[in-house]
Amino acid sequence: MRKIPSLLITLAGPIGTLISGIALVITLREILHPPDYVFVLLVGFIGVLAGIFSKYIARTARKLQAAPRVFISYSRLAHAVGAVSVTQRITDELRRHGARVWLDSEQLHPGDPVLPKIREGIEQANALVLLLSDQPGQFIKTELELAMAKGIRVIPVLLSDVPVPSELQGIQYIDLRENSEKGIQDLVQAVT
Repeated sequence: MRKIPSLLITLAGPIGTLISGIALVITLREILHPPDYVFVLLVGFIGVLAGIFSKYIARTARKLQAAPRVFISYSRLAHAVGAVSVTQRITDELRRHGARVWLDSEQLHPGDPVLPKIREGIEQANALVLLLSDQPGQFIKTELELAMAKGIRVIPVLLSDVPVPSELQGIQYIDLRENSEKGIQDLVQAVT
């Protein structure tokens, strides 16, 4: 899902409230036939309500819309031999900056069907962060194909000296081999 411009979100609440208020006023006027001063007071009251609620609606909508959703693809084998700290640091830093992160270790439970859960996680993501190490992940090709088919942004991240998969040739990667702190900050900027 692409980001909706915040101006549209800000305007959606007041416009929707105003349209609903106008429809209510017209309906009440047709049903009740009130004197004109009552009609003016009713319109004014609905306008005040629209103003009060529009700020709340816009603020809530901005919070919901603003959180990027990130699917992290990594190798469980590399995770077992030391990449766990890098994966966790990336996850923590993205979350600290407001991203909602999908990690299989948090989303998959015993008995869950793996591929459908991965597919669901990728379909809900704005970006797929692909952690590339010397131990390729079991589902990396599937995750990459799903993301590319859905037009989801793929951000390769080099954890070790490995060739970038041919499907990702020409896509700028983030390099954590030399300076992981800078690389993680670059990733956060790219995603949020």
